[in-house]
Amino acid sequence: MTDPNSPPDLPEPELALWLHNHRAAGEPRFDVDRAWDRFETRHRLRRVALWRRPAFVGAAAALLAAATFVIAVKLRRATPADRQTADMITVVAANGRPKIVTLDDGSRIMLHGGTTLRYPAQASDRDVYLEGEALFEIVHDPRRAFRVHAAQGVVRDIGTKFTVRAYANERTVQVAVREGQVAFACDSQPGPPLDLAAGDAAMLDSTGTVVRLPASAMERLLGWTSDAIIFDNAPLSDAAAEIEHRYGVQVRIADSTLARRPVVARFHGEPVGQVLDAIALALGAHYDVAGTTYTLRPGRN
Repeated sequence: MTDPNSPPDLPEPELALWLHNHRAAGEPRFDVDRAWDRFETRHRLRRVALWRRPAFVGAAAALLAAATFVIAVKLRRATPADRQTADMITVVAANGRPKIVTLDDGSRIMLHGGTTLRYPAQASDRDVYLEGEALFEIVHDPRRAFRVHAAQGVVRDIGTKFTVRAYANERTVQVAVREGQVAFACDSQPGPPLDLAAGDAAMLDSTGTVVRLPASAMERLLGWTSDAIIFDNAPLSDAAAEIEHRYGVQVRIADSTLARRPVVARFHGEPVGQVLDAIALALGAHYDVAGTTYTLRPGRN
């Protein structure tokens, strides 16, 4: 025989209303444990020990009714994008503090400073979302493609090791393949992807066009993975941003003309002071230091 004080097997909005009406009618004797079992099973929540204490049963019933009602409404109104966001894990690598993420399938992702990676909590989904720069070492699975979404580009792995660079302020996506093969395309425009093999590099520009990059781009795009920084006619403003990602400092440029000056330089593990000394000397500039903030100014001291 069904216990009249136990919650019926109803869809969540109706269950919330049933709980609310029984509480309002002064009938708090329903089976809280059973209701919570259903609630936590559906939403993967951890039971709190206070629910077991009689002194808290009344309050627990009220909170359960309110929480169930709110979640039921949110689930009813949620869009697929909302559900995807709710099921994503976010990892942030601050400037100067790279991180390594190991996925459930054994794939490894090394994040450069200033990078945010989002990936699904469910291992069955192998689509990840990148803002910043990362080295991907992907375990190939012919049954499940691995895709990197970055800005308006998408990179599909075909068993490989590759880097993707897509900082928000750069408005481009750059890919360099160290091993294996990838397919690189604009995810918002039709057309066949560009296949890239080991030693290839390409860029998706702001118009949605994918173009191959010269061989010299490989060293620049892969350099950070071996503690190197390579500037190949990069504007000083871009070089300053890269120094921030690598060293976790702030680099300001006090003059707009100086910010546009090209930088040609290579560094490998030198302290930030030495890097800025060399750049300032080459550009006829100097810098001031205040804590971890370096301000570049035109002219010598």
